[in-house]
Amino acid sequence: MSTLQYIKHQDIDFKKWDNTILHSQIPFVFAQSFYLNATCPNWDALVIGDYETVFPITYKTKFGYRYLPQPPFTSQLGTFGKLSLDAEQQFYNYILEHFRLIDLELNVTNQLKSGFISPKNTYTLNYSEGYKFNKNTKRNIVKAQENGFVVESVKSQEIIKLSKTYLNPFLEKEVGLSNATV
Repeated sequence: MSTLQYIKHQDIDFKKWDNTILHSQIPFVFAQSFYLNATCPNWDALVIGDYETVFPITYKTKFGYRYLPQPPFTSQLGTFGKLSLDAEQQFYNYILEHFRLIDLELNVTNQLKSGFISPKNTYTLNYSEGYKFNKNTKRNIVKAQENGFVVESVKSQEIIKLSKTYLNPFLEKEVGLSNATV
């Protein structure tokens, strides 16, 4: 197993990071660099190997103590990439040694057992098998349509273009992120 590296935010290779996240067993948007930049600017990283296994460090400091909170609007973080109990143990040991308070929700692929870690149920909906709306959902859809709400399907090739047109300006203007961050 390769050795663990702590990488400061400005030194993270975001292309390698995002590639690892996107090829993980669960490629959550919450762990992608653009999302972490928006919810926890200046986050750091724990990395094993050449970004084979990664763990975002979303630290804050208060009264001189470093702690790990769950960033707002972020469901689950933890270990991503090539998963192994050894890698999780390396991350866990590092975090226990360097942070006073840890309040993170780990993703469902994390298998480490500890008295400090409690499991959390995660439900995944598979829409490819079809679905049915209940009466309440149907009523809400009708109300939304009556109020002019429109849903359009977007081709995956258009997502980046739409993000640059609508999301990036919002993140710059309303959230205060720099153009380099978004």
